[in-house]
Amino acid sequence: MARILKKRSLTPITSLFVVESPLIARNAQPGQFVMVRINERGERIPVTFTDYDVGEGTVTVVVQEVGKTTRMFSSLDEGDEILDFVGPLGCPAPLLGQGAAGRWLWCCGHSHPRQRATFRGGRGVVHSRCQKQRPPHTR
Repeated sequence: MARILKKRSLTPITSLFVVESPLIARNAQPGQFVMVRINERGERIPVTFTDYDVGEGTVTVVVQEVGKTTRMFSSLDEGDEILDFVGPLGCPAPLLGQGAAGRWLWCCGHSHPRQRATFRGGRGVVHSRCQKQRPPHTR
């Protein structure tokens, strides 16, 4: 089980959690997500991580209360454990200037290339669900 190390309220319905998960932190890449299940009877929900720290072995997620499961997640406190915290999952987002094997990544949502490039610079995740990859020679 993953343990919550820090919790911070960002708004009345939005909380930031720093979760102890060394394996996920070591393998995480920008644009990926984790699947979370709070308890045995709970549903699994995808949550995009906003930061990770390999040295500390932590993954940071932000959760907004929009339904039963996200309200259950937000009710957890520091020291509580999350039953399932699985990942990283999904297609990593290529960073500008990296070349990413010459592939383009098309993701849903609106994003500006500069925002994708500054993922680790503190702006957070711009997009998370990958729809299609195609080589650059196709237009």
